Amino acid sequence: MNKPLTSLEEIKAYWANNTEPIYFVSPTTFNLMDLDRWVNNLTYIAYIDTFDGKHPNVFVPSRSVTPTFEHLEEINLYLLGHKEVYEK
Repeated sequence: MNKPLTSLEEIKAYWANNTEPIYFVSPTTFNLMDLDRWVNNLTYIAYIDTFDGKHPNVFVPSRSVTPTFEHLEEINLYLLGHKEVYEK
């Protein structure tokens, strides 16, 4: 069992040295924008590229048609079921 993190410095060091891939799936990256500066190995998987392809940790799968969504959850399900996301 790992020792509990007891200070802000320990928490920051833990995430800065993270080696496991972490994926944040959301329609946009606004919710956690710039968190990848603190958390190593974080990739945003988004439906809308708010950085216009200029952010190295944002992945937006291609699409040939634009589906119609009624809820944010439907966008996340679309992303999670997308072949390019699965292969990532």
